Amino acid sequence: MISDRFFLKGADAPYITALKFVSIHQYEVLLYVRDNPDTSYKKGAKELGIPIGTFKTRLHRARQKIKNWREAQLHSPAGQDNGL
Repeated sequence: MISDRFFLKGADAPYITALKFVSIHQYEVLLYVRDNPDTSYKKGAKELGIPIGTFKTRLHRARQKIKNWREAQLHSPAGQDNGL
């Protein structure tokens, strides 16, 4: 779980909760993509010192966790926080 000091700047409050469920490695890739939207995955992988396949996998898994969390929120009773 990621501590409060690692949250994305300007993220909506509900997504801050979702980000607590991604690994620190997945968060690192999300943060890189957020800060470098016009940079290729290949360059991002090189700058983070990981293989491009790892970069893509971490990004995909992080996005999937956030998507699953959001879907759970939409289908849960109001006021109930569903963790992953």
